[in-house]
Amino acid sequence: MISNVYIASGWFTKTQMQQVEKLKKVLASLKIGFFSPKDHNLCNLDASYEKKLECYACNLVAIDSSDLVIVNSQSYDPGAMMELGYAVAKGKRVILFAQGIDKPNLMLAMSCICVCNKLSQVRASLKSLLKDDSWSKKYGGGVI
Repeated sequence: MISNVYIASGWFTKTQMQQVEKLKKVLASLKIGFFSPKDHNLCNLDASYEKKLECYACNLVAIDSSDLVIVNSQSYDPGAMMELGYAVAKGKRVILFAQGIDKPNLMLAMSCICVCNKLSQVRASLKSLLKDDSWSKKYGGGVI
């Protein structure tokens, strides 16, 4: 059962911020809880080393406790890519949200249970997972 999703995404550009907000709305509309570092564990860049380490550890714990990770690959944010790698290494299921990307990176596409190019595909994938927890849609498109 999908009840807690970690949103891995940059939020440093207007487009990234809009995509995070849209993902949150989709999850809320399906009554799926989520953790977004932007909202739940924001760390100031000038914070102490100890605070940064605490923030880092909190995000990893949030991934560990999630049922699923959605990775927004817009602009290939380095933090989101690190979170994807960590999630995969921990055996978490990952949905890659690759809006505007015709050919995702091979390593990203092959590590996910599905690749979604549109927000409507993310919603449909989540609905499928809510009906059948073992659902996945293997990616067969082009890669770089």
